[in-house]
Amino acid sequence: MHIGRFREAQIADDLAQRSNPKTRSRNREWLYALSGEFARAREAGESWFRESPGNKNALWHSATSLLLSGDLDVAGQRLVLALEKYPDEPLFITLQGVLHARHGEVSAALDCIRKALDHPISFGHAHHTYYYVACIYAVVGQSDKAQAWLEKSVDTGNPCWPAFRADPFLENLRLEPRFEHLVAALEREFTSLKIARL
Repeated sequence: MHIGRFREAQIADDLAQRSNPKTRSRNREWLYALSGEFARAREAGESWFRESPGNKNALWHSATSLLLSGDLDVAGQRLVLALEKYPDEPLFITLQGVLHARHGEVSAALDCIRKALDHPISFGHAHHTYYYVACIYAVVGQSDKAQAWLEKSVDTGNPCWPAFRADPFLENLRLEPRFEHLVAALEREFTSLKIARL
């Protein structure tokens, strides 16, 4: 999934579910979000949140899918809850920054970047935090910084090129030659990679 091979990821998820039907991997929820199926991601995220409202991953996916689908009011409510429980979590802090950026609150959005980067320990991988930092900079129109943080996210384990094309937060970067060069290079590299079933 992280390398943009969504079809293979879906097949692997189907096989995993068949081998262990009582345990849900929650990969499908993320596949919806990364592939641009934001309505389905939101529906799946809200279902997951209702089942496990205190689960960090459920909160993360729910807030992310709400933001991606454009439901800023409910996303804000979800982030209040997330930050009450996990006030130093960089993933939630950067998502709050995305929300501020979407509301045009540039100073508050940039403050979220600084705060998130002051807390390097996360329940997720750092490349997700870097990705949301890129999203914040992209939304507020600071394309050079957005591109640099997107590249840092890629370099630290997040080369998910189709998600970069689908993500509305990166819209301001899509006309930049550096962005298209990065995405095209990642697409070439990872679509040519052989993935064999063991």
